[in-house]
Amino acid sequence: MDVALIAALLSLFLDRYAESLDERRRWEWFPRYCRWFQRRFGLRGIWSLLFLLFWPLLLTTWVYQWLDDLFWLFGLGAAVAVLFYSFGPLNLLQQIETWQDMKNRGDLQGSYRLAAEIRQGEVEESEAGIEQAVMDGILLQTNERLLAVLFWFVLLGPLGALLYRMVSLTENWARRELPGSDFLQAAWHLHDILAWMPARLCAISYALSGSFIGALAHWQDRTAMIRDHYSRILLACGRGALQGEAAAGSDRVQETLSLVHRATVIWLTALALMTLAGWVR
Repeated sequence: MDVALIAALLSLFLDRYAESLDERRRWEWFPRYCRWFQRRFGLRGIWSLLFLLFWPLLLTTWVYQWLDDLFWLFGLGAAVAVLFYSFGPLNLLQQIETWQDMKNRGDLQGSYRLAAEIRQGEVEESEAGIEQAVMDGILLQTNERLLAVLFWFVLLGPLGALLYRMVSLTENWARRELPGSDFLQAAWHLHDILAWMPARLCAISYALSGSFIGALAHWQDRTAMIRDHYSRILLACGRGALQGEAAAGSDRVQETLSLVHRATVIWLTALALMTLAGWVR
């Protein structure tokens, strides 16, 4: 079993069960770093974006290589730490559990606010609309927080995982701090490029994990599968895959969680097969 597969399994295990470690993967430093960088150098487009990302990536790569050269087990530990950290900053399952508690208590306003946080978009202010937003959020955030990070980790190692998370956070920060700027456009385009392939692989894994016919029908409704934004692809495939999955009266949110869990297993199985074939180290 090679490093990528071991690191992926350990990081996903920690993400699922080591709740006490969640506080240690906060990214509060990153907005401060962006604001400092803006004051010092300015943020005006793609070159500013690359310069902003370069220094944390350089430091992480240097530390990882140094530890890996000392002893391979140190390198594995560093890889697990970076991958687990890049899965942050929030734990999706904990958010879903908190939302379900709010729903069971009848806290409509609290569940609405948390649904908007999970979905990262507009939410209809009704019980059905809130539930749909949470389901959509699960479909989107499984890719954004886990699978896309894992994809770039397999391709580029810890550097790739950290790169994806930093680009995603940079776009979110720029939306708040620099709306309408060239820097926001650069961050949005880079995020879209990095998310293009993992999102489509994630959509395929949703189809394989649920109703394949339903997912395919929804995907074919999108006339530009190659050019379409990754979020629309994920929602179309995920919603289609859930068709026929939930029986009457069942918990639709739980069905969505089950779907993404099966999709994650498919990714890990594919990674294991690639490792056995010698395609991944």
